[in-house]
Amino acid sequence: MKAEFPHHHYIPVFYLKHWAPGGRFIEFSRQHGGVVNGRPTSPVGTGYVPGLYRLRGLPEDLAEQVERGFMGFVDNLANEALQIHLRKSNRQPTAKIMSAWSRFITGILFRNPEHIARGRKEIEDEWLRDYDKRKAEYEDWKTPEHPDFLEYIVQSTDRATMRLAQMIIDNQTMGTQLNNMRWFVVDTSDVGRPFFTSDRPIIMSNGLQGPDGHLALPISPSKLFVACNTPRQETLIRVQPRRELVKFVNRHVVRRAVKYAWNTDKAEIDFVDKHLSKEAHLDTFFDYRPKTASPFSTR
Repeated sequence: MKAEFPHHHYIPVFYLKHWAPGGRFIEFSRQHGGVVNGRPTSPVGTGYVPGLYRLRGLPEDLAEQVERGFMGFVDNLANEALQIHLRKSNRQPTAKIMSAWSRFITGILFRNPEHIARGRKEIEDEWLRDYDKRKAEYEDWKTPEHPDFLEYIVQSTDRATMRLAQMIIDNQTMGTQLNNMRWFVVDTSDVGRPFFTSDRPIIMSNGLQGPDGHLALPISPSKLFVACNTPRQETLIRVQPRRELVKFVNRHVVRRAVKYAWNTDKAEIDFVDKHLSKEAHLDTFFDYRPKTASPFSTR
């Protein structure tokens, strides 16, 4: 019988719960036959993979150290930043909290199952490239306490994959870039149409460099976090008609979703059926994303 590993949320519960003030919301996904289903659930019951960051072959406390230690640390501090962005906290955004929010954003880009699997495959391929030579070298120095070579590859790949994920999430260059951008939150409460979020909720149509560089992330059904580089770009975003802004954001985050989109209720299931995952094939690392049309562009 297969062991049930702990659920590792790649879309953190503290983030999703703002779409579920009563504890429940709707998870949209495409089922067999391509039909979109809206499933009532809680933030705890979605956006996870059992054992996603688990280190196999180690005692329980060590096997879960990435999830409980690193990811938990990232999420706890980022939650403090989110409360400030939502104006649910009177705390001032310290450098530590700002860095935590930047780390959270980078994590949303890279900690999902597809990117973890991609990193794991690249590392496995490297191990298997000179399989016979590496196996012979391993057999020469291993002791009776060591596993057989294939199990050793599995364990070593897990550890290398998790080290890579942590290095990317904690990347100083990306963090510094984000920290130095202009941050603000756009309130769309008067529109009457909620923002969606999804397993690919970040909008970065023009990357982060240059005067047009910007990033946007829905942080509640009525609030959009934005980071940009120049006062002109900030003004351009702030004056966008709110209804058009919500329309653009929802279309983007739903079309880029790989598996899930979430919202407060089933009211827009036809919209989801039309758009869900239609551009999921464009999902890749942020610096390889093609530039796409954006209402935020100054050109």
